[in-house]
Amino acid sequence: MNFYKHHLGDYDGHTAHLSWDEDMAYTRLLRAYYRREEPIPPSEAYRLARASSKAQRAAVDSVLREFFAQGEGGWRNKRADEEIAAYLAQAETNRRIARERTVQRSVHVASTKRLPSHKPDTRSHKPEESKSTPVASGDGSPSAGNGTGVAYIPLNDGSEHPISQADADELGKLYPALDVLQTLREIRGWNIANPTRRKTKSGVMRHVNSWFSKEQNKAP
Repeated sequence: MNFYKHHLGDYDGHTAHLSWDEDMAYTRLLRAYYRREEPIPPSEAYRLARASSKAQRAAVDSVLREFFAQGEGGWRNKRADEEIAAYLAQAETNRRIARERTVQRSVHVASTKRLPSHKPDTRSHKPEESKSTPVASGDGSPSAGNGTGVAYIPLNDGSEHPISQADADELGKLYPALDVLQTLREIRGWNIANPTRRKTKSGVMRHVNSWFSKEQNKAP
């Protein structure tokens, strides 16, 4: 354990009668108990408390008799055993949740890769621009955009930068924990809401990749 609860009121209430040496001995024994997650072996009690003088060793003996009980494996502290058991149970729960999330992400990525491509078939004809679906411009009004894409990011000059299907596929490979289209919608929404902070044509993809990177780091 790297952390354990130390309730000052409880501790002071139970140890106010201890001498300086006894208080130090008890504190050091508790730290060793939690760090090792096991009882204090009788043969190591002085060493774990770093008690070298006769008075310090007498203090160790005193607190062992008062706050510990000899049992299987050595000197046991009931409160410490309860805290360690709760910690180990929570750690196992956290590992189980992490495993489940990993499986869910794997299933999501696999299902995303199976989605059909929406690239237009250009073998026999070119897509008619007049039939393309308008998208919202920087001020929220319909606009045809600056090309064919799965999403459009408003730029500082009032135009919009198209994110192609190939760009979206590459983003999906680089950031597998994210829903690419939903994240692009969020980037578009942010730029619509912040017109003075929009990027130039040369800087917009750096903006997109930076956004994806931050969201990936936040993903569980």
